[in-house]
Formats: sequence, C-alpha cells, structure tokens
Amino acid sequence: MNTRPSPHASAPPRPTAGSRAAPQLHGFPYATVQLDRNGAPVDPAELRRAVSELSALDPSDVLVLVHGWNATRASAEARYSRYLSHARTLIDGRLAPDLQGRRFAVIGLVWPSIPESLQSPTDASADDVRVAAQEAFPHDAELLRVVRAGRVPDREHVEQLIDHVTESEIFAQEPDFPEREPGRASLRGEALDLGTLWRDIVVWASYYEMRERAGRIGESGGRGLVRDIQNAAPSAKVHLLGHSFGARLAASVARGPDGDPPLTLASLHLIQGAFSHFGFGVATGPAPEGYFRPVVTNRVVTGPILVTHTEKDLALRILYTLASTFAGHVRDIARSNPFGAIGVSGALNAGAQPVVLNADAPLSFRNGQIYNLQSDAVIPNHGDVEQLDVVRAVLRGISIT
Repeated sequence: MNTRPSPHASAPPRPTAGSRAAPQLHGFPYATVQLDRNGAPVDPAELRRAVSELSALDPSDVLVLVHGWNATRASAEARYSRYLSHARTLIDGRLAPDLQGRRFAVIGLVWPSIPESLQSPTDASADDVRVAAQEAFPHDAELLRVVRAGRVPDREHVEQLIDHVTESEIFAQEPDFPEREPGRASLRGEALDLGTLWRDIVVWASYYEMRERAGRIGESGGRGLVRDIQNAAPSAKVHLLGHSFGARLAASVARGPDGDPPLTLASLHLIQGAFSHFGFGVATGPAPEGYFRPVVTNRVVTGPILVTHTEKDLALRILYTLASTFAGHVRDIARSNPFGAIGVSGALNAGAQPVVLNADAPLSFRNGQIYNLQSDAVIPNHGDVEQLDVVRAVLRGISIT
C-alpha cells in the first residue's frame, strides 16, 4: 500500500468551558467512530466530536476497540458494551490497585466488515445478494456477468459459480486453498435452497475481501484515527484491542504501509485474530518473514502484545475451508497446517511466551514481549470473546505500561 496522508482532519483545539461532556458507557467516556471501506470517516462530525471530547478529558489511557467480520454497528457496539461492563467490574474491584489513578477513555471503531447489502442478513433479497456479490468481487468479470443475469442461478449455474468462485483471483491469493482435485463433484445431494446457497457463497467469498479490507482500513483510516487521538491527547497511552479481522485491522494500524512515519502504541491485544500465525514471525525454513514482523523489529508497541488462541475456535480452523469443502475439496485442518490462524496457534516464530489463561492465572507481563494466551478454558468459540478473564488479561497488560 502506498503511503498517503491520513483521511482525518487534525485534532481541533481544546474546547472551552461549557462544552458538552463526553457520553459514558459503563462509567467510561466513550465515542464511536465509523470508517468506510477506504478508511475515511463516514461522518466527519462524529470524528471531530470524538477527538474534541478526548482533548477536553486529557485521559491517561485511550483504549480503541475494533470488532471483527460480519458485524453491524449495533452488534459491534453491543460487543463493546460487554467488554466495558467487565472492565468496570475489574477496575472497581480486583484490579483497582493495578490501575489506580488511570483515567480511561474509549473509542469504538466501526468498519464495514460484511458486504454492505447484507448488513441485515436475515432480510436479504435475491437482488440484495446480487449487489453484494458485485461488492465482494468488484473485479471479477465472469462472476459479474452471471449475477447481472437478473436471477438467482439454477442448480447448474450454482455449481458453475462455486467452481468459478473457488478459482477466482481472490481465492487464488489465499494460500490456504489447495489445488483442485480433478474429477471431484462440485456439489453433493439433491436438496438445495438455491437462494440461501447463493447468499452463502457471497458471504463465504466476501471473507477474503473483508480480510483485505481490514488491512486497508487499518493502514489508512485506523492509523489516521490513532494519530488524531495522539494529537488530541498527547500525554495519553493508546491501546488497541481487535477481535477476528479487527485484530488484523489493529495489527495493520501498528505496522502501517511501507515508508509511513512510525507510530507508537502502548499495548496491542489480538483476540482470536484472523491472520497468519506467522504474522509476527522471523523467516524460518519454509515460513517467510511475517507481514507484521516490522511491528516487532521497530518496537512499535512499547508494552506487551497479547494474543489469545484456542483450538476451540472452529471458525478460524474451518472458515478458510468452507467454500473449498463445498466445492468437493479435501483440506487439512490439522495443527501442522502451515497457513493456520494466529487465533488457533498463537504467534509462531516470534519469541512469544506461553501463558495459560484461566480464572486463576496470575498474569505477570513484561513490556516489549509477545504473549500467547492459551484460552481453551476461557474462550468457547470464535465469537464468545467478551469473557471476564479476557478483559482481565487486557487490563493487566495495560496496567504495566
């Protein structure tokens, strides 16, 4: 990605007396900032209000929360509320001595993590899904020819479409997919809800566009947002927490595009991250240097980097497989998979320290260190990550900065 200026305006001057107080969420000053698919603010006034409130608050710490794939603004904010409810319980109780005197503010970042026409998935019509297909595959001429035919395809077209989609340019960029096996049937069984099937193809396929989008937004608008926060509250420590593709977005904020001026973060928390377990790794044997390795070598994060991981996360273990399996492929989802997710295996080849995360874990962290938090006892699946002990780990990481 080429270096480009932040799409955000610089932070406004500190408000004068009489400015309205920042809204509160579980006792934390809180603001939502929504970015579009290119990282620009959807509502520039919303961004200006957020940084103006930060300037007035002069917080010691700003926590930026980033949701994952397939979320609406409402579902993202509901997740943020659950995180902060646990945070309030811990700060007022068990972790009060660790965080005494800290003045927190929170930014909830919202980004378009599902094709826009499927924001209300249960209500999506065939026309909605066709539009979504065009959004998911904007450069795929053959797919667009099919979806512009004006109808949900029949079985033959669906089979052809699945074959085409799994061989498309977007899928070809994903090393998790194996070579096609000649002679294998594309679909099995006779009973197909073609409308639902068509929508599922788009949703599964959009996974790859959302992956690229998360990185693009992180390196542009997400990074610009952090700079705006630091301009508005220059003494504050900025902490990023990202879930799923939000972890990819957060890691992309930390890395930035090649040649971009460096950014400093106080801590980075990757909750069931949806990117390679070699993302922070050194080149070793068949594994290349991870794309996010510069975050480590350039010491972008002065505090700890915390990575939750569990093999119970079937979404990360299998999601790469869905469309391929649907087309009749065979995939190895064993632990030895060289293209596994950081949310399953943790950060590999990166000098990470292992920690078992549970209710009794003492959680003693050090600045400048990556920690793999094995979370089998805490996180039951990819989505249920607003657990008290996950938030406790995050706050313990923040507390040492």
